[in-house]
Amino acid sequence: MMTGFEIDFEPIGIRVPCTEGTFISDAAREAGVPILTAEVLRRGWVRHEWRITGRVESDPRLDEAEDRRRIMQAVMDRLGESVRAHPENYFWFNKRWVLGGEPRP
Repeated sequence: MMTGFEIDFEPIGIRVPCTEGTFISDAAREAGVPILTAEVLRRGWVRHEWRITGRVESDPRLDEAEDRRRIMQAVMDRLGESVRAHPENYFWFNKRWVLGGEPRP
């Protein structure tokens, strides 16, 4: 059974599940490398702009679970900032944000 935790996704005001052993946070901790967050913005019909939105570093002084949670929250915070700034560029194509009440297949 996979264990995990919840993190806030502020643009839609919910807490979302996050798997305990996420590749992003594990890579940051084990390799000692920063995580760079980025966004791709559509600029016209066929042009896109790519830019780095932040840098998240692992903190080896923290408990492993606490550091994973902190890293993933920081990544989701950057995503939330991008969604709020450019909602027209945001489309989540799986059922990640099923908020309840919607019929399930």
